[in-house]
Amino acid sequence: TKRDLDINRLIYLSLRMIKKQLRGKNSLGSKVDPIALLGAWDLLNNLEHLADELKRIGRNLKKCKLKNNNLKKDFLRVFDILIEEYDKVMKSYFTRDINSAYSAAITKEKIVEACNKLATKNTDVCMANAVEKLKASSTFVRNIARVVYDGLT
Repeated sequence: TKRDLDINRLIYLSLRMIKKQLRGKNSLGSKVDPIALLGAWDLLNNLEHLADELKRIGRNLKKCKLKNNNLKKDFLRVFDILIEEYDKVMKSYFTRDINSAYSAAITKEKIVEACNKLATKNTDVCMANAVEKLKASSTFVRNIARVVYDGLT
């Protein structure tokens, strides 16, 4: 999709810029801390993986032929928690709020536990795949939170 291509292009261009900085070809005008560049790369890498997992969730849900509306509602409830945590993490990145990043990182276990409960209620293969992708997405959100609080400590 176009959005997927845009994300891949963003990652590629960002990595080119980071490599250029590490080689000493200073395009930003001043020396940038290599650790900050590593943090930026880690953030971008996790954002790309998160975007890929979210795309796969949509693809799997599109194939599902669920008859259980409660399962759909439960899945969407867990998905909403993931999105809230992602929003919190990204806001903490830009506001440099370490406590918010820690809080979001801790929520991963809650999301995984909710996904495990969903898996026990489910018999549909497509939904099972979507639940596993949701778990993986929570890992990438937690990794982004780690980038935030590691960069601030």
